[in-house]
Amino acid sequence: MPSSFCGIFGLKPTYGRLSRARSFPFVASLDHLGPFARNVGDLALAYDAMQGPDADDAACTTRPVEPVTPLLAQDICGLRVAMAGGYFQKNVFPEAVEAVSRVSPRHWTRRTTIEIPEAARARAAAYVITTTEGASLHLDRLRKRPNDFDPAVRDRLIAGAHGPGAAGRPRAEIPPLVSRARCWSCSSRST
Repeated sequence: MPSSFCGIFGLKPTYGRLSRARSFPFVASLDHLGPFARNVGDLALAYDAMQGPDADDAACTTRPVEPVTPLLAQDICGLRVAMAGGYFQKNVFPEAVEAVSRVSPRHWTRRTTIEIPEAARARAAAYVITTTEGASLHLDRLRKRPNDFDPAVRDRLIAGAHGPGAAGRPRAEIPPLVSRARCWSCSSRST
């Protein structure tokens, strides 16, 4: 999460819990928003203020606000924590493992490692969804202003634009995009 790179707190709520209306989308199928704050108390207050149904976002839940700020006063002793194993442990930074091991014995009664079956396949599917749906959503921007994109993101979206179903356009309409944006990965190869 971007918050960890900035030394602040962040919350990524369940998909649909907070409205995405009036935000800049990447991929509608997977996008969801969450607050950043300097401390957990402010994070909880921001989350509470952002909750609630929104008719401008079809994916936003219609559930009523469920305030979390009062929960901060509860004792966390006896808290059960599950950590994802397998795929997630293979791709984790050692610093993250160390941080969890320093905190967990002091606060959690029980820590369990769980396996999430097919996590690698789910990640691959998410990659395909973001590539093709992102290309469809941003194709006009890619054509007009290709250098506004990070080179790796641009290449990923260009690849998605060439896939079946990209923007509902026939593949014959897509090639001009590549001639307008120099493919970063291609330009980095020696010829």
